[in-house]
Amino acid sequence: EYIMKNKNTVIKVVAVIIAAAVFYLSLFTTGEKAFDMETMDTNGELTVLRIDSGYPEYNSKEPYGLRETYLLNEAQKAELLDFIRQSRYRKRISINAFTFIPGISMDSVSSSDNVYYIIHINNGADENQKGFVTCGCDYIRPIEDGYRYVKIPDKKWGEKLDAIIAQAQITE
Repeated sequence: EYIMKNKNTVIKVVAVIIAAAVFYLSLFTTGEKAFDMETMDTNGELTVLRIDSGYPEYNSKEPYGLRETYLLNEAQKAELLDFIRQSRYRKRISINAFTFIPGISMDSVSSSDNVYYIIHINNGADENQKGFVTCGCDYIRPIEDGYRYVKIPDKKWGEKLDAIIAQAQITE
């Protein structure tokens, strides 16, 4: 009888572990799915504003750190969008004081990373801003309202993005 109780307990524990693992793995997604990139109009000029608040002058002359705007050519633009599309991200479950109040949405994240990016797609006549904003190299979301930040699990994500924009023309 003792062995049967032990066996049932082990089965329950294993079932809970498997359910937790399946749930955790279901949180992983690609940029294609997380940002609905199939419907995103990616025609137009693409610029990347790279802000480095770790720049030595950050607290004196430059109030927002080192700011560089890169204008990407068509090949670099395609590479960057493909990089965002193919990268893996993890959805976040954000619970805060406003979670259960209808009509109020609040999503906040923080990062200790000094570098963050604003990727802007200028479609000319389109009034709505298109593109992405990051919080450090830890989180990313589309600029448009209605999206939450997703976690960037790749610790080399920022380096990979820097490699893509390294050859682009600096406009500012």
